[in-house]
Amino acid sequence: MRFKELVEDQERIRNLTNKMAGLPASINKRYLDQIERVLKIAHRTDKRGGTSQTGSIANTLSKIDDVDLQRGKYYRTVAKEMVGHELSPQEIGVIVRAMRADKAIDFSQLKAVSSDISKIFPQFGMSENTKSFFQDLFFVTPQRVGPGEVLFCIMSKSIYKGGKGDLTITNGESEEGVEVKAGKTGGRFRDGDVTKLQAPNLRQMQTDFINKYQPPIDTGWSIDAIIKDLMNREGVEPGQVANETVAMFDAIFPGNSYSTKLKNAILGGNTVEARQFYALANLEFYYKAKGEKAQAYLFIQAKSMPAKTCYVDSYDDIKSGIGNNLQFAEISIPYIVDRSGNNEEYPKITLQAI
Repeated sequence: MRFKELVEDQERIRNLTNKMAGLPASINKRYLDQIERVLKIAHRTDKRGGTSQTGSIANTLSKIDDVDLQRGKYYRTVAKEMVGHELSPQEIGVIVRAMRADKAIDFSQLKAVSSDISKIFPQFGMSENTKSFFQDLFFVTPQRVGPGEVLFCIMSKSIYKGGKGDLTITNGESEEGVEVKAGKTGGRFRDGDVTKLQAPNLRQMQTDFINKYQPPIDTGWSIDAIIKDLMNREGVEPGQVANETVAMFDAIFPGNSYSTKLKNAILGGNTVEARQFYALANLEFYYKAKGEKAQAYLFIQAKSMPAKTCYVDSYDDIKSGIGNNLQFAEISIPYIVDRSGNNEEYPKITLQAI
C-alpha cells in the first residue's frame, strides 16, 4: 500500500469513527471494526498484483471514450471521489453507465436560462453521498481552469475543454463555444486580450487621481466610494470628479458605449446604476477583445449548493436581455483605481434569469 493511500485510509477511518460516535456503545465497536476491515481490504494492493477499489473503478472509467476523461487522467480523480464519498456499487454503476452512454448531462437543463446542477446531472440527487460527489467535482480546478469546467467536460463526450471557448459543446458536426463564469462570487471578464487594449496612459491617470484625492482606504478608489464619499467632500467639484472618473473608465474600456450613462449615474449618486453600466461596459469590451466571436455564456452561482446556472446563447442576448429576462445577480465593487493588485478594476459578474 502506498503511503498516500495509507494516510487516506486512516483519515477516512477517523472521519467514520466520529460519525459513529453517537451510536449506542453495544454496537459502536462492531460497526467500526467492520468498516475498518472493509476500508483496508478496499484500498489494499496485495502482492499478487490485485488492485484497490479506487484502481478498479479508475480502470473502468479509463475505458470510456472521452478525451477529457483521459486527459490529465481525470478518471482517477472521479474514481477517488466516488470512493471518498462512499458511493454504493449501484450508484457508481448508474453514473458510469450514464457517462458511457453520454447521458450523464441533461442538455435541455444545461442550456436553460435558469437551472441548477441538480437538474443538469440526473444522478445528482440519488443520495446525499452523490450530491457531495458532484459538488466536490464541481470545485476541481487545475491551474487556469475555473470551477465547473472539469465536471462538465468529463461527464459528457459531447463537451470538451477548450476549442471555441472555455468549453465546446458538439452536436453532430456543429460546435458551440461556451464561456464559463463560475464561483461563489461570480467571475471576472478579464484576461491578457483585455488588458493589452487598455489605454497606455491609464496608470498615470490613476496615479494622478490618487495624488489629487486621498482615498478612504489603501486599496484605492472604488466607484461606490467616489459616489458616496468623494463627490460629497468639501471643496471638491463634483463635475470635475465625474469627468476624471469617466476618463479613467474610458481608458480601461476604450470605445465603450456606456461613458455618458456612467457619468449621469455618478452625478446622480446612483451606485446601483453605476455598477451596472460598469459591468455592461466590461462585458462589451471583453466581447470585442475576443474578436466578437459567436459563443454562449454559462453563468454559475456556487455560493450555495446545488449551484444555480444561467445559460445565455450570445453576447447580443445578454445585451438585449438585461432588464427584460435577465438581471445581474452580483457585481462586486469595481475599483477604478486599484492598488491591491487583485484586478478589482474588473469586477466579478454573474447573471440570472428574472
